[in-house]
Amino acid sequence: MEAGTEGAVNTYSLQLLTRIANLRTEQAVPAYTSVTLDLGSFEIAAQNGSDVSFDASANGAYLNITGKGNIKNTFRIKGDVFITGVVPLTDAVVELGGKAVFRTLVKDLPAAAGNSYAYSYGEQQNVPFYLHDAQACLWLPDYGRSEELRFTVSGTGGSSTEYTAGNITTVTQRTEAIPATPVGVVARVVYRNGAMNQAFNTLQEAFRAAATAWTSVSASLPAETTMTDKLKLVNVQLLTGVTVSGTLKAEGWFTLNLNGKNLTSASGAKLQVTNGAHLAVADVTTGIKGNMAVDIDLAGSARLFVPGAVRLEGNVTKGGVADVFYWRTLVNMNYQSSTIDKVTFDAVEYPVIDREVCLWLPASTDDTKVYSFGVGDKTEQVSGYQVSAGKHDNDMTIGGNNNVARIGTQEHATLKAAFDAATMGQTVELMKTTSLEADYSLSGKSIVFELGKYELTGSHPLTVASGASLVIKSKSGSGKIGSPLSAQAGGTLYIGQDIPGDAIGTVSEGGNPRYRLLVTNLPANIPSGTHSFTFAEIGSDGNPTGAQQAGSFVVRENVGCLWLEEQVARRLTMTVGGTDYPTDNVTVNADHFNIETYGVSDVAQIRNGKKYRDLAAAFADASGKTIVLLKNAALKQNVEVNGSVVLETGSYTVTSQDVGSLKAVISVPEAANLQITGKGTIGSNFTIDKAGRTDVNSNGNLQADRTVSLTGTVSLNDKQLQRVSVEGLPAAVKATYEYNGQEGEATTSSDGSLCLWMEVQKSSPSNFFVEASGMTYMATSVLVMATHVNPVTVTPVTAVAAIGDKTYDTLADAFDELADGAMVNLRKSQAELTGAHRLPDALTGSATLDLAGNVITAVNASFDANNGRLVMMNGVLGGTVALTQNVYAEGSVIMNNAQVSLDGKTVWRTFLTLPDGTTAFTFKLGDGTAVSSDNIRQADGHPVACLWLPSSNVARTLTVTAGDVEYALNNVVVASTHGNELDVTAGNDPVAEVDTKTFASLASALASVAEGGTVTLKKNLSLSSVQDIKKNLTLNLGGLSFTSGNSGFNVDAGKTLKIVGGMLLGTCACKGRVRLAQVAT
Repeated sequence: MEAGTEGAVNTYSLQLLTRIANLRTEQAVPAYTSVTLDLGSFEIAAQNGSDVSFDASANGAYLNITGKGNIKNTFRIKGDVFITGVVPLTDAVVELGGKAVFRTLVKDLPAAAGNSYAYSYGEQQNVPFYLHDAQACLWLPDYGRSEELRFTVSGTGGSSTEYTAGNITTVTQRTEAIPATPVGVVARVVYRNGAMNQAFNTLQEAFRAAATAWTSVSASLPAETTMTDKLKLVNVQLLTGVTVSGTLKAEGWFTLNLNGKNLTSASGAKLQVTNGAHLAVADVTTGIKGNMAVDIDLAGSARLFVPGAVRLEGNVTKGGVADVFYWRTLVNMNYQSSTIDKVTFDAVEYPVIDREVCLWLPASTDDTKVYSFGVGDKTEQVSGYQVSAGKHDNDMTIGGNNNVARIGTQEHATLKAAFDAATMGQTVELMKTTSLEADYSLSGKSIVFELGKYELTGSHPLTVASGASLVIKSKSGSGKIGSPLSAQAGGTLYIGQDIPGDAIGTVSEGGNPRYRLLVTNLPANIPSGTHSFTFAEIGSDGNPTGAQQAGSFVVRENVGCLWLEEQVARRLTMTVGGTDYPTDNVTVNADHFNIETYGVSDVAQIRNGKKYRDLAAAFADASGKTIVLLKNAALKQNVEVNGSVVLETGSYTVTSQDVGSLKAVISVPEAANLQITGKGTIGSNFTIDKAGRTDVNSNGNLQADRTVSLTGTVSLNDKQLQRVSVEGLPAAVKATYEYNGQEGEATTSSDGSLCLWMEVQKSSPSNFFVEASGMTYMATSVLVMATHVNPVTVTPVTAVAAIGDKTYDTLADAFDELADGAMVNLRKSQAELTGAHRLPDALTGSATLDLAGNVITAVNASFDANNGRLVMMNGVLGGTVALTQNVYAEGSVIMNNAQVSLDGKTVWRTFLTLPDGTTAFTFKLGDGTAVSSDNIRQADGHPVACLWLPSSNVARTLTVTAGDVEYALNNVVVASTHGNELDVTAGNDPVAEVDTKTFASLASALASVAEGGTVTLKKNLSLSSVQDIKKNLTLNLGGLSFTSGNSGFNVDAGKTLKIVGGMLLGTCACKGRVRLAQVAT
């Protein structure tokens, strides 16, 4: 080879024609020369200890090694050497600069003329590298721990962008490229034909910028501009997967390009397309498209286009109506003129994009319903379609003959007709989602079934008969097979990587269920075609034992597709031309996601150390070390973790076999710690302890990345807990969290996340709070459910309060702008709230202060309802606070430590149940002045007033006049507690008694009883407020029932409440010493 020049690079392509044994010389590429070495199916065996090397260190030199062969033993590299992933480097030791290095392939970095690239990994900082065919081949050392791999991409004009591949390890020679994503930047807004290109750290910021850009570019549009062209003017391009928290609002007209990334939502979050807005979703990537798993609300006249190539999950609503859902229905325009750029439906115009129209329709099983469309100057009507609930891939076709499949240009009315007409090697392409009208058996031919974006549904099976072959594909990556598939002996079925496992329904063979296994990195010795296999258990002597599965399988594009029974740790032997190619420790789970790398039989490896064929043995040696899964693994016995262990799962699965009657358990005792990373699945049950270290991102001694799927139980002290994955916090800082009484402290991880173990929240959603780095972070409406997928995204709380989307720096500022029916939400707790909070003069109705789980500690603050009514709810009110009579503090407001005054006098909250229909009333306590009130709200279907009354140790009569009826409650003692509850509808029917004296409320009785005395119930009682207990006393239920609606008892320190003789029902929160005797719960 001759060297080129900087202006004229020489290019050479070399083809290996035979195996090379004991290569021991240097292979150097001259300057300004590009060389591609195709190994074919041959192997290069380097001679250990020799000077063998591949050197592309000269200026402008580049060496690319590809093909299906392999390089083994020890060899050195220098310069720009790119070894593609199809070269497995099995048993290779690669050295760079005298150190062992490992191949790491990286994709998704921006490739553009003039760009320069540098990476940083551990001790290697700002190392320059090159992109080739939009990928990088890096050679990285192993530090014995995970390190972040970061990139700096420098463009023309001095611009630079930081990217990251996250924290990775380098214990193996990677064969698949890992993606790089921009650091901090989640999206770009591009408009004015690319002249404007802005980066944003949050998707909401990008959406706001897109709306502003639309206002700018739409101001001078020609009248003839089509809807489709308008949507193309502004583009938001996703650069990384985004999880939506809160409400993500889309305003204006623009296109969201997923770029192969996923848009998902945290609990309670949604995407809202606002009134008048028009959002189109697109994905211009080839291959697998991005997914959307997000709830959506279409406000007013909002329009949304989501193409069929994008998989969509979530509920779609209109106008915020929560219980009425709409389902994506795509209208096929292939039979209409290509000049048609819009369609009218229900008097609304919709764009035609790539021959599709996207509608959002309510579910309907009426296939006689007629749908009318305005197409150009004519009206087209279609019928015979159902809109299915629970799925977003409904479709219709305007015009044509409603055919469902085609072979080339020849269309067929039914799928059966298309299958019947297909000849050897032809492709049947689905044109719409359809089902087989009867069982169908494909026989005597080999064909390809292209799903496109559609689904084969129904219950009739599609069978591949003996001697036939069926390949199922989806060029969009979003096709599905919902109908059953079966293969007879001698029939072959191939479904490759373009159809994900969850898009394949049941598959059987001879009536027995089968699950897909894809085997990658097949050598040239196993070519495309049909071959035979056996799948057998291996005995202690290393030979097959017991019954084994045998059959045929298909290889396409270097990937084998087998349909196997669910089994653990078996030997898969593929046979070609009489030669066996075995792979041991193959585990097939009961799903279609199984994938194996040919020839890899060890299931795990201690980093930089021993490989293991038994996972339990790896755990036994792993104290203070990292276990790297090399493939799906089976846990065959109970395991106890010793010391600190990291388990890196990659994308593999750990399946637990039964030990006795239960599956194998991983125990993490008090002194141990287990961290699980990657994107794999762990099927084991865990027993854990509280975190014994302060430097872990968890309250337990088990930390599992949110990307790790956990399908077993996690128990601490015999109590089952659920994983809660918290994101949005600063990295590596102490964080204190609180959620519905569950609280603790942990250190955030390097990506600002926490892995918490929490109890299931059985009541209504609550707010989740975290204090970190002097800031308060919050997620609203969080409900921890019985699953290990509980994502919580917290955001910093900067504003104190909000009315709708408008925020305020003080609560008083928010009060100044309240209107009838409005609600102010408290965003963060107020430790020393002062000043006046008064409803505006013009507000004569009702306004609400939602504490949203926060705490107000008042210091001589006041709340004045003025001419209206102020309702407080959902939180804690404490400290010294002045109120007016028309302030209604619901039972959801805990006021145990509140000192409340009204007109300068100390008063106590008292709930009074009134006769049904009461909207206003007067009341008088004892000889006091009669007071008129309309401070009433409905509770449990009855009107309940909130009164603020002074306490007294003297029993008095409460006289209430409602309408023309006067009611008198005798022996009313208003206790010094905010849990007084009275019921005027009960007349003089007492609630409780002390000695022989009866009382109209439990609070009155509790306030009157002497130290050590007994309060006895006189009737079944339902209570919804907390009662303060300031004495040692006994509550005798008297054989009756006490039903608590989130009420309870707050017992002073050193005092004891004893509850005896009856039934205690509902949710009763107790603080302090409470004892139960002869009480049914």
